[in-house]
Amino acid sequence: MLIYKFDNDNTDVSIQIKLLNNSFVATWKDYVIRTSKRIPNLVWSFHPHHVTQQLVTTVNYKFFIFNILKSFILLGKHYQIDYNKEILELKYLLIDYSNLTQQHLNKWHRHFTSLAKLLNPYVSSTTFTNTPVDKIHHAIHELNNNSHLLETLTYPKLSRITKLIPNQMYYGLHAASTRHLEDNETIWGTETVEYIKEEFDFNNSSYNHTVWITDDILGKDHFKCWFEEDDPSNDDIEGNTLMTPNITLDPNRVFQKTIEDSEFQQFVINSNKKLNRYPLGDIENVDEIDWNNIANFKLKSIELDGSILWKYEQP
Repeated sequence: MLIYKFDNDNTDVSIQIKLLNNSFVATWKDYVIRTSKRIPNLVWSFHPHHVTQQLVTTVNYKFFIFNILKSFILLGKHYQIDYNKEILELKYLLIDYSNLTQQHLNKWHRHFTSLAKLLNPYVSSTTFTNTPVDKIHHAIHELNNNSHLLETLTYPKLSRITKLIPNQMYYGLHAASTRHLEDNETIWGTETVEYIKEEFDFNNSSYNHTVWITDDILGKDHFKCWFEEDDPSNDDIEGNTLMTPNITLDPNRVFQKTIEDSEFQQFVINSNKKLNRYPLGDIENVDEIDWNNIANFKLKSIELDGSILWKYEQP
């Protein structure tokens, strides 16, 4: 049993997960136990994900576009990469962002994935400016963060989402992400990263579950590729390749419903790539959780099979 305990103004709540009994989950459990001993002070956060993103009229979307524009200008000079087409598109979108499409975001996010790999100290790359590394790091991740923020403009127009899973939520429990970059290197650094060796294929493995391993921070899995009308032949479209302590809670069974769609199944088959997004188990007390407010609670502890892996004192 995997248990996440939360607290908010002396109100306790727990998410109780019955893990699957298979070789992948056994390997994942061993990895999580070792990670807890190696990194006892991970910063965890709870992330609600609204599948059908809603337009927020009070948000300054031009600010997000401008952030991406600044990043492309800086990174283009630093690496001498020709982003003139992207820069021109962004300048037009600053005037009228109603022409923004998901294809724009797919392309910008793909650049983020390629550029993020250059941050690996073991990857050789030539640079042409004296810009500090932390500013380059920030500029690269701004491509990712602001592309996702702009999804509230594009997601309501994506027919696969609106048809299949309108107004559905799923939730991430993350120890490291683009919002907690300080833990990324600790978990996925060259000396500490662990690769997944098993494959997951929905044709011969069960998928009617409510807890999944979270997708890799780089690239895009088949689910997002499908929802975002992207091309699965791109190199960055793949399932999980790296072990992660992060999990995705899916009380509305968004992933199960998607896999059950025959068009999605054919989409994965035609990609000639395995789905490789792994279920971990099921939320046993799913109906007891106030999913609308759980993000306001603070994590107290994470327990696995009766042993506390992480524990946090509340102020």
